[in-house]
Amino acid sequence: MRLLLLAICLICANDILAQESVVTQIYRKTYTDGVYEGTLVNGVREGQGTKYFTNGDKYVGEYKDDKRNGQGTYTWSSGNKYVGEFKDDKIDGQGTKYFTSGDKYVGEWKDDKFNGQGTYTWPNGHKYVGEYKDDERNGHGTYTWSNGNKYVGEFKDDKIDGQGTKYFTNGDKYVGEFKDGKFNGQGTKYYKNGEVESGIWENDKFVGPIRKTTEENVTNLKKREIPHYRRIALVMGNAEYENENYRLRNPVNDATDVTKKLKVLGFKVIPSFNKSKQEMEQDIEQFRKQASNYDVALFYYSGHGIQCDGTNYLVPTDAELPEKAYIQYRCVNVNMILDLMDNCQMKIVILDACRNTPFAKSWNRGTYIKGLATVNASQGTLIAYATSPGMVAADGTGRNSPYTSALLQAFDVPNLSIFYLFPRVTANVRENTNGEQVPWTSSSLTEEFIFNEQ
Repeated sequence: MRLLLLAICLICANDILAQESVVTQIYRKTYTDGVYEGTLVNGVREGQGTKYFTNGDKYVGEYKDDKRNGQGTYTWSSGNKYVGEFKDDKIDGQGTKYFTSGDKYVGEWKDDKFNGQGTYTWPNGHKYVGEYKDDERNGHGTYTWSNGNKYVGEFKDDKIDGQGTKYFTNGDKYVGEFKDGKFNGQGTKYYKNGEVESGIWENDKFVGPIRKTTEENVTNLKKREIPHYRRIALVMGNAEYENENYRLRNPVNDATDVTKKLKVLGFKVIPSFNKSKQEMEQDIEQFRKQASNYDVALFYYSGHGIQCDGTNYLVPTDAELPEKAYIQYRCVNVNMILDLMDNCQMKIVILDACRNTPFAKSWNRGTYIKGLATVNASQGTLIAYATSPGMVAADGTGRNSPYTSALLQAFDVPNLSIFYLFPRVTANVRENTNGEQVPWTSSSLTEEFIFNEQ
């Protein structure tokens, strides 16, 4: 009986081995575009393998479902080489590409192209760290030249384009608009010797100031016939976060003082302090319903703010953000607020929301860009930021943050045009922070507005 059982077991084992030898093979298979050497399961590439392409390219790595899936190395006939992740036969995920020219890209990929966060270095010493879309620099990033000069700001179509700051090794600094890699538009250049040129720039050359704010301007403004707009505001401040590591000193003070000031200036104000996500959204909905009956809608926020993939979010008091992926579900999208204000003739958004974000410290390296992203203001909109794109604003050691303190002072100036008010705030904050914090404004306003009419 034992001999019979042993014989049966040997027969079964031989059958299994025979089946496996048929199902899984180390094989060489010819395709129209080349030759594959590696594991085949039921005739399909599965596991480790090497593909030699007829054009001279070569792939060594993992396959799944007959496609490149997993870790691998792709070498082009030109000598360029990629090492990293693949998905559905395409370069997709984290990886590094080495160029024969000496260039190198390390970062995120999608559909065979640079997409997401990445770092590109050139053999001449130049370096870019930031966002990519379809192989081009698009979004926020930092470009450092080999001579030490550095640009921090927006890129478009692989060029420095939009709002940004350029730091020079000689101590000079330019803050403002760029186009095609040059100073173009409104900006300010601070020279090491203390001189300042602020106004319009064209192809790196200073054209001249926009307008000078003088007593004559203010007097003329009084004489002009400016309509009195019906005005409403939603003022939010979050400081007492449920997670004590997130808590801030001043946002509720800031929001309280702004609420009082705006009421004096004729605004109907909806105050919203220390609110959860659900409560914030309820107050925003109340604001939306009422704002359609007013000419001017103002939204002010003080507290934690964060950007994710170029979109700005406000952080509610009940938010827990263990990973970047939670942001869009647990925070409030600023674009939503802008959309809900769209029926008003004039929209003003003030974000003192670029505080340092402690929750990002536990995230994977390279997933977080500090500060807020700039948003182009739609027609009839002004968006004011407490600091420059990608930079962090101070919470302040007194009752108010440096930005809100300067804002409240500017509100007190009688008959001051909105076109002069925010530049005054910028100058005040820059001076009081020794140039470390430079507020930013994006505006498409075409009509005059005065906060303090007298």
